[in-house]
Amino acid sequence: MRKIVKGAISILLTMALSMPVFSMAACADEVPVVEVPVTIGISSSYKPTEDYKVVLKAVDADCPMPEGSKDGIYTMTVNGAKTQNLGRIVFPKLGIYHYTIHQEKGSNSRGTYDSTIYKMTVSVTNAENGGLEATTIVYVNNVNDKSGSASFNNSYTRGGGGGSSSGGGSSSGGGGTPTTVITETDPPLSPIETITGILDGEIPLSALPQTGTLWWLVPILALAGVMMFAVGLYRGRRNGNEEEL
Repeated sequence: MRKIVKGAISILLTMALSMPVFSMAACADEVPVVEVPVTIGISSSYKPTEDYKVVLKAVDADCPMPEGSKDGIYTMTVNGAKTQNLGRIVFPKLGIYHYTIHQEKGSNSRGTYDSTIYKMTVSVTNAENGGLEATTIVYVNNVNDKSGSASFNNSYTRGGGGGSSSGGGSSSGGGGTPTTVITETDPPLSPIETITGILDGEIPLSALPQTGTLWWLVPILALAGVMMFAVGLYRGRRNGNEEEL
């Protein structure tokens, strides 16, 4: 009986002493995970909503890649201007791994897209606790310009108005007199400027929008006609009176 008790105690003591070993082994099995932040910025005042494609590409065939990668290429979609992390990369063994990060050109015809190509190096070394640790460096051209992230700055130009200036074929005729065409991008004319342009023949009625937005021209033109008629009538009577005298 005593032998059985001693044996049980020995087994318990052995298990208790071996627990730190198991714990250290678990720590040694821990592997580093890298998530690189990518920032999309827009420098122009015009900021349309667009999906941006950021591409992570492995330089070497043995480089670990995020889940969802194919043939050493991982593409992340960023909706609008924001900061978003690239997919998680797990590094299970020692080594130095090389990648590139770039942004695909967008589809907006008014956009100017950042074409910078970043280089990323991940160095996986032994940690002091027995596990592994990763050091990530992201840089452009010069190795001394190091950071742990990538950023792409895009810009847009605000487009003009509608197609009212390109309609029809009348503007491409022979040697006709050039006319002034009012488009949505031109500064609006004042009523006096519009009436003066019409009376002088610089602005033909056909060049004005025909959507009813210039309804205020009707009473103004009518008033102008009445005033011109009154002035002419007054001058005619005055000339007649002078002749009688």
